[in-house]
Amino acid sequence: MDTLRNSLKDFPGLRYLVDSLKLSSAPAKRMLLATSWSSDPLKIQERIDEVAKFLAMLEHEKQGKGLARVAELLCYLRIVAGSIDTLASGSTCSDIDFFELKGLALLEGKVRDIIRECDLQLVEMPSLHEVLVTLDPEGTRLETFYLADSYSEDLARLRKAQENAPDEETRSQIALDVAVEEERVRRRLSKKLRPTVDDLLATYNALAKDDILIAKAQWAMSNKGVKPVPLAEGTSELIALWNPEVRAVLEEKGEKFQPVSISFDQTPTLITGANMAGKSVLLSSVALAQILMQYGFYLPAEKASLVVVEDVMTSFSDGQDASK
Repeated sequence: MDTLRNSLKDFPGLRYLVDSLKLSSAPAKRMLLATSWSSDPLKIQERIDEVAKFLAMLEHEKQGKGLARVAELLCYLRIVAGSIDTLASGSTCSDIDFFELKGLALLEGKVRDIIRECDLQLVEMPSLHEVLVTLDPEGTRLETFYLADSYSEDLARLRKAQENAPDEETRSQIALDVAVEEERVRRRLSKKLRPTVDDLLATYNALAKDDILIAKAQWAMSNKGVKPVPLAEGTSELIALWNPEVRAVLEEKGEKFQPVSISFDQTPTLITGANMAGKSVLLSSVALAQILMQYGFYLPAEKASLVVVEDVMTSFSDGQDASK
């Protein structure tokens, strides 16, 4: 078990919960699925504390409204890693690359304005103001990119000559000169932006992480999740544990999930009971809680403290179908 993406295939209920997160962007979904499994109590605590910070902001009236506005803006966070890689590789960016990078810079500026206005403590990110100035020399702040005449006097002159050409043959010849000058401008812009690669990548990742943390905090708040305590050793305890997927199935049928409490240590634990009494649901719910904690989620319980483990293994004969 190395990433959340791989864990989705093996554990009942995990995919349901991940799919229920209200992520705004595709980069956040990618980053979430790439989350590494951790068996370090300190690292797990750091992950959980990050969610707790965002949850506290959500519960604050002014900050909560600010986070909602940020979440709306993050819908415009596109997958621009390819454009950043192109810039980093030393290649010349295309107009589409410049469009993507300008969009990221515009988004960073809008999010930063909300951070200041609502006193938010989001993931730290560098300013992309210089990137925006470079890709938007006329200050239009529009979600478009065009090689403006202001980038090159020669470009402006050639375009004017093309527009006023006396015939089609002349116009076509000048068009070749325009294309050559445009490519020269692209190379110059790419060279100028290359030192900002680290800032672009840091901002891109910070905004995606903000999206994840907002979604995790929203889930915790709407589902009354609890902040778990990761333990290096001792006794694991779950109070009023419930299974999100099974509860949803029951509620669709007009029924109610009965929360269960359990404690166990590192010695073998045997659970007994009649058929259909809920043993498999309890076991799968415990496994889900353990996995969620070690990936940095709040848990579906009233209280939770779990000893951190190296791995989680399950085997269910019913095909792990929550509806059954």
